[in-house]
Amino acid sequence: MYTLLFKATWNTLKTFGESTLKGEMGMIAVLHTWGQNLSLHPHLHCIIPGGALVKGKHWKGSDKTGKYLFSAKGLAKMFRAKLLALIRKDTHLYSFFSTEIARKCIEKEWVVYAKRPFGGAKKIIEYLGRYTHKTAISNHRLLHYSDKKVTFSYKDYRNGAKKNEMTLSDVEFIRRYTQHLLPKGFRRIRHFGFYNGAIKKVKIEKIRKSIGQETPKIKEWDWIKLSKEKLGYDPLLCTCCGKREMVIMPRFPSQRAPPNQQNVTKKI
Repeated sequence: MYTLLFKATWNTLKTFGESTLKGEMGMIAVLHTWGQNLSLHPHLHCIIPGGALVKGKHWKGSDKTGKYLFSAKGLAKMFRAKLLALIRKDTHLYSFFSTEIARKCIEKEWVVYAKRPFGGAKKIIEYLGRYTHKTAISNHRLLHYSDKKVTFSYKDYRNGAKKNEMTLSDVEFIRRYTQHLLPKGFRRIRHFGFYNGAIKKVKIEKIRKSIGQETPKIKEWDWIKLSKEKLGYDPLLCTCCGKREMVIMPRFPSQRAPPNQQNVTKKI
């Protein structure tokens, strides 16, 4: 089902891009399956540049500067149609859909949440950093465990992101958490369009050249400084005393394991 979610999303944007911008779009999509209370809430966070690569040569930007790239309602209708079409083609998945469920899916108004353009590349990197490698719940949200009950904090976005606490039995907590474990080898971060494939560097370079932008120099990041500024965590602080600073020691390569005695040839 998650694979179909990626396909339907990209097929929708690809169709809009080809019909409106007459070119190839790009998309970076990140799968999230959880809500703040660990409920199952599969959705994609997508980063989409405001234009398309036309005929593989030049960049055509959207004329809707500062506004949404496409109509959110139009995207929602097409996404609904494409996802339901993919589900119908999957005989195994479609077997779980009754006629009543299919009818409700068609009649219900779907929603595509579109955010306004980011304020530059730095904002995009910060946004992706928050969503790419997160798990369903982080340690700082776990507040208490006793009598086989787990208490954790969550934000109630229906009430202005108000911070609340929830207590679940340990079995229910584990059940909610494990439903967000993806199959082995499943890629939750995917690239599409001119971001996909080995030729993406060539395409992105053509886009930069078309808009008169130089190739940025790769900046080396100070991971210790970054951890302190962005995460509020000092990775060198001793975890035992919480006062003294630890020293990074060189890591030696692992030594070869002793030979298997059965493979040792004895000399006489």
